[in-house]
Amino acid sequence: MSDTKTNGQTVVDDFQPAEDEGLHNIKPLTDEDCDQYYKKMQGSKAEAFENICRVFVSKIKDMLKIVESKCRTDKEKARIAQINQLARLAPNREIFIRCFQKIWALRTSIAKKRSEWIKNQDYSHLIKPDSKQDIISGTISIVKDSWDTLTAAEMEKYWKVMQELLVETAKFIKLYHS
Repeated sequence: MSDTKTNGQTVVDDFQPAEDEGLHNIKPLTDEDCDQYYKKMQGSKAEAFENICRVFVSKIKDMLKIVESKCRTDKEKARIAQINQLARLAPNREIFIRCFQKIWALRTSIAKKRSEWIKNQDYSHLIKPDSKQDIISGTISIVKDSWDTLTAAEMEKYWKVMQELLVETAKFIKLYHS
């Protein structure tokens, strides 16, 4: 992969996604798993890693705004508010590490904007069984349920955000293996 600067942002030029591996081989990470990633990102990689995490979480929040605009009930709005609160409380690097494998596993579908493949996935095995499990599974349901109500402009925003998440994930993978 090579990088170029466009409008002040680094873009991965020759990123060619392979076919999606799918989500069936991915399991929720333990705290120890996360610690292993953090250790690899210390030293000279720390600043770049923290920047990737910051941008990634910012894009997640952009996506939540799109989803929130489609909430029809107070319960759905409360669930999105809970996710936003979790995103404010959790360290950016934890959110990133717990999400990046899922984005990478869906990279072809994201790059090709294959909504049916993403919409029809079973995500339940990806959710860590803890106190946040209901909030996260409920948010996934809201996203899936609201998908067909997105306008063309909202759908374009959604795909733009997903592709930006994919770019940040690709940058991390490059950094991790450097």
